[in-house]
This record gives sequence, C-alpha cells and structure tokens, in this order.
Amino acid sequence: TMVLGQVQYYQGDVDLAAETFKGMLDRNPDLHGFRPNYGLCFVAKNQPDRARALINDAVRDISNADGDAAYW
Repeated sequence: TMVLGQVQYYQGDVDLAAETFKGMLDRNPDLHGFRPNYGLCFVAKNQPDRARALINDAVRDISNADGDAAYW
C-alpha cells in the first residue's frame, strides 16, 4: 500500500494518497518509515504543521540509520 500511495502522490492525486497513507498508519501505527511520505501530502496541501506532527523520534532514528529516509 505504501507504493500505491506513492504512485497516487506522484500522479498528482494528493488527497487519495493521503487517504492511502492514513489507512496504513491506522492499521500499522508502529510502521514509521512511511511517515515522511505521508507528510509530503500535507506539505503539498500547504499544511506543514500536520506534516511535522508525523515526524516523531522513531522517524528520526530511522533517518539516522537509513540515508534514503533522511532524504525524504
């Protein structure tokens, strides 16, 4: 589903991508690696505070260990 959300985002359907990512977060609250992707939906919708709220300590830890995550 993460890939689906990314495809929706890059095709310009930000609202649908956000719904897809929200569903993932609802089902998998401890899956932190995709939170930056979800946050990009809020950045695209000019809601940076909502995007920042998704970046927690677990996301920061992942970004320290995975260079790709830090790039997101």
